[in-house]
Amino acid sequence: MPKSVCIILLNWNTPSHTLRCIETLYANCDASVFDIVVADNGSTDDSLNQFKQVYPDIEYIENGENLGFAEGNNRAFDYSVEKGYAYSLLLNTDTEVHEDILTQLVSFMDQNKEVGAVQPTIYYLHEKDALWNGGS
Repeated sequence: MPKSVCIILLNWNTPSHTLRCIETLYANCDASVFDIVVADNGSTDDSLNQFKQVYPDIEYIENGENLGFAEGNNRAFDYSVEKGYAYSLLLNTDTEVHEDILTQLVSFMDQNKEVGAVQPTIYYLHEKDALWNGGS
């Protein structure tokens, strides 16, 4: 049985952002709750090899070409559903997680079965005190 959350990261030639995102997830979230899937949209900068050297146990989906944001993510969503994860969390690769948002989001979803989706509070990456979205 898989962990409850499949975290989906779509990469296209942004290895530094993606690596930083993964690093903050492992540093600040309970790893027993999630797996990470990196879908790569045909990067030409050796991104995949960089990721695989640092994180060989993450699942990688090689799209082979730039399928765009929606289709690139949909390939990873399909994987998440196929593998039986209870929840899928789509994160942009320039996300830095500074607290364990997963435990809070999963707890809320588990307690509110009528809710189909949630979003945490989001702050700007380069202006960390400025609110981008208040969560919903």
